[in-house]
Amino acid sequence: MPVYDTGAIQNAQTSRIVSLSVRVFNTGRQPAIAGIEAYTINPPGDGFAAKTFYAVNLVSLNPIGEAGSSFTLGNVFANLDVFGIRVSTSGLGGSTVAVAIAATRENGLVEPYFLEGEVTTVDELLFAYVANNEPNVSVFNTGNHTLVKTIETATDSFRVAVAPDGTRVYVSDSNRSVYAIDTQTNTVIATITFPVTAGVGGLAVTPNGARVYVLCNGDDTIRIVGTATNTITGFIVLAPLSKPERIVFNTDGSRAYVCNSNADTVTVIDTATETIITDIPLVVGANPVSLAIHPEGTFVYTANQGTSGTSVIDTSVNAVVASISFPVGNNPAGVAITPDGSRLYFSMSSDEVLLFNPQTLTFVQSIILPTGDTPTSLAVTPDSSELLIACFNRACVKVASTETGEIVAIMPAGLNPDDIAITPVLLF
Repeated sequence: MPVYDTGAIQNAQTSRIVSLSVRVFNTGRQPAIAGIEAYTINPPGDGFAAKTFYAVNLVSLNPIGEAGSSFTLGNVFANLDVFGIRVSTSGLGGSTVAVAIAATRENGLVEPYFLEGEVTTVDELLFAYVANNEPNVSVFNTGNHTLVKTIETATDSFRVAVAPDGTRVYVSDSNRSVYAIDTQTNTVIATITFPVTAGVGGLAVTPNGARVYVLCNGDDTIRIVGTATNTITGFIVLAPLSKPERIVFNTDGSRAYVCNSNADTVTVIDTATETIITDIPLVVGANPVSLAIHPEGTFVYTANQGTSGTSVIDTSVNAVVASISFPVGNNPAGVAITPDGSRLYFSMSSDEVLLFNPQTLTFVQSIILPTGDTPTSLAVTPDSSELLIACFNRACVKVASTETGEIVAIMPAGLNPDDIAITPVLLF
């Protein structure tokens, strides 16, 4: 996905530029996300390290021909000696977003598209955050598959979730702490402490970025954290002895789905009222340890470790409508679906990743890993091109091409990598 950057503009003409208008518009048939940033350099000429971003806006763009396919950020202050505009795009339509910039000078003259031909595209810079089951989190550049930083945490990292705007990452420790990480500096900026009995585990950020739902399998609750204050603001009680494992939201954030490994259920939550709608029963002994939701929000797929299979839930009726059975003893640990909805993956105890067609539920391909890799969590890049596989017993994350199934990179991680989250769009 491209990042458009004007570079540093010297504002030295007699009639200075005083404001800018930045328009982004989707020219393709897939939705996209665009991040618009204005920056200055102080002192001038001091390079990237001296960049100060003073205007940031993140917008969703619908496909061309639909309402909301374009957005204009007007009256951006530009009466500075040096300034620049940066637009980063993501999502399925990230490569089809066009950018137009107009400048208004002191004399009132408006110069539309004055940067046409000067806007350049740079390599993708999205990041994967990996919880290693030791007191750190590995950060990888998904563009060149290199380690960017290892972030130290006070306790062992267990589960990880990223905010929709990519500015924050939240990491649980399986005990009583959740760490908030600033992705610009890759440092822990807050520690949210839970009761001793909580046993925090799986977590996810609401699509609007306002709340983090934290599963507490020690006392079978969900605690809700407000991201503005990093404090606990809500509380949902699950059925006794449920042992919640993982949580996903639908696209608009109106529903959350939680798989409960002890109860063999999936709990459906109304996020507006923070109340339980229903508990969907799975087959007895299912032991669901992970789940994924179709990008359109139509189906939820579970990884049933106890019965070597998956349950397919129709979210319109909140019921299981189909299933997939794996060979007995070949148990799934993780499940992921590509953002374009075309591929459904399961990590298996047989040291392989199985690919299915999510529409027909038919087997497509097996990605064979070396014996002892123990693949657990899976994550897919926003453009659906690469699958990241956490190899618990190999201290690494392997990267597979979704087109061919071939392993294209191996990224050394921490002791026992067990969870992965990828930033949806670059903002720094």
